[in-house]
Amino acid sequence: MFKQFYADCNQRFNDWKSAPDNYAKNNVYIAASIRKSFFYKDNQHKYMPEFFLGDPDCCSAVILNLNPGTADSGFHCNDPKFNNYDYSANAKKFPLGTSGSKWWFGENGKEGRNAWINNLIGNNDWNLKPFALEICPLHSKSWGGLDYTNNNLQAEIAKYVFDPAFKAVSNSKADFAIAIGKDFVKILKEHFDFKERLVWNKNNHPQNMAWPKNKKGNPTDRTFVLLEKGNNRVFCTYAPGSNRPPGKNFREIEHQFVEEIKKMV
Repeated sequence: MFKQFYADCNQRFNDWKSAPDNYAKNNVYIAASIRKSFFYKDNQHKYMPEFFLGDPDCCSAVILNLNPGTADSGFHCNDPKFNNYDYSANAKKFPLGTSGSKWWFGENGKEGRNAWINNLIGNNDWNLKPFALEICPLHSKSWGGLDYTNNNLQAEIAKYVFDPAFKAVSNSKADFAIAIGKDFVKILKEHFDFKERLVWNKNNHPQNMAWPKNKKGNPTDRTFVLLEKGNNRVFCTYAPGSNRPPGKNFREIEHQFVEEIKKMV
């Protein structure tokens, strides 16, 4: 199912490796970026793009991210390990680099983003890793945003992100992809025709539910959304000014939200 996807990612890697500057200059993501400079800061475009991480044929969950952030120093285009490098074979091992490992797994291997994912979907097999895709595979020190009205960009995201993502969902422990951040709700609704199927927030949730409060004693501003387009589903959560998963005080609400999703046909 993913043979062509691997071949495409390897070709994209080879295109980058052979001429990083030209690859960036002619890249649809940079052409559609709102602030082009954020890809070039500290020569981030010269570090290996991350097209995907993990095994789409066998994964705990499918994760959507905006872009991979700052690159590890060992992944510069001049690094000798890139001679005869097979991107897909290495990316399937999950993750790439020490900073990526810390972000996903924490210091002891059972923290970080992966721990939240496992708790959310009820995965107890820590050897089973996520399959992660980036809306934009190019590294940057800060996110500058993309113009999603760009038709070429939409086609690129549909082919290299959403198509493999939703194919891989059937091989995961959840029947939905997972994303964090309000940007995803806007992207999916406004540019890819997804609809909100279920929304919980501080003002809209089951009445018998104890919504967590902030330090001021007010209900915490956190939203959970299920977006749908046909059989494709995305679980998304966000809070103002944050791109982090919910704290432990939202565990019970998360679990109830997932249970509600399971009831839906």
